[in-house]
Amino acid sequence: MPKELSCEERSVLSWELARLCRAGLSWQDSVALLSQRPATPALGETLAQLGHALEEGQSVARAFAQTGRFPGEYLRQLEVGQTSGRLDQVLEALAAYDQRESETSSALRQAVTYPLTMIALIGGIFFFLGWKVLPIFNSVFAQLGVSGPGEGGRLAILAGSVACVALALFLLVWLRTGRGMALFGRGAAGLSAARARFASALAMLLQSGTSLDEAMERCVAIMAGTPLQGPAAACQAAMLRGEDFDRAVVSTGLLDSFLGGLLAAGLRSGGLPEAMEEIARRCSAQAQEKLTANLGRFEYALVLFLCGAVAAILLSVMLPLVGMLSALGG
Repeated sequence: MPKELSCEERSVLSWELARLCRAGLSWQDSVALLSQRPATPALGETLAQLGHALEEGQSVARAFAQTGRFPGEYLRQLEVGQTSGRLDQVLEALAAYDQRESETSSALRQAVTYPLTMIALIGGIFFFLGWKVLPIFNSVFAQLGVSGPGEGGRLAILAGSVACVALALFLLVWLRTGRGMALFGRGAAGLSAARARFASALAMLLQSGTSLDEAMERCVAIMAGTPLQGPAAACQAAMLRGEDFDRAVVSTGLLDSFLGGLLAAGLRSGGLPEAMEEIARRCSAQAQEKLTANLGRFEYALVLFLCGAVAAILLSVMLPLVGMLSALGG
């Protein structure tokens, strides 16, 4: 089964197709034009598959589905857009949504790369100390007849340093997976990120012509596995009981009262999709700020750990030396 396109690749493809179709080109001509200079090899293969399916007379939504490179929600939105005759608008909304998802993921990866690199460097420094420096001190202490850190302490330092490097490399790779990203879907930063995703998804659905009730139903599925899974389902249930949407999102905790005020203003002015886009932008900024603050605290803890480890190594070397000097002085 072919690998799905990344959020960035889907965003680029959706935006380019929407622009070309707005300019009056047919879907087949648009795909053929983009196939001449694809941004990535994966996009080139996808465009070739799309062009072949369109030449066979397949619909646009069906052609996208046959490639196997797009998630189910993306394909459902294309079907809605094709049925309503607003496929170009749907593609623009999908491009904006995927772009936000890509920016959030990229910001998270960049934020955690620095502290993990520090862990790897600390492990490398300790490995050098255990491999080259401690044997010299042990040799000197042995010649003087003093008990030093010994082979056991040296091996413990080497094992700890290798573990630090291995852990950092594992986390760097693991954080590129969906499960690794879900690790940070907790706490205040995770809640803000989930709210940004909810607002962005709802804006995309509304812009594509989906009714509010149906859009909310789909958002419940999109929020699965996030901190807002329960509140989203509760909000949908409250709407089915007849509660107003702007009140339901606040009473269930899907949005806070401040964001609920923005939503209510957009709902009353007839600009709900625009209000949801603004909420998504604000929540994304909040998520990045909170994540940066969390990582700042982690870096402080990392520095304290480094100071403590260096102090322990120095004490293991200096205490025998102090004992020897005290014996000589006595």
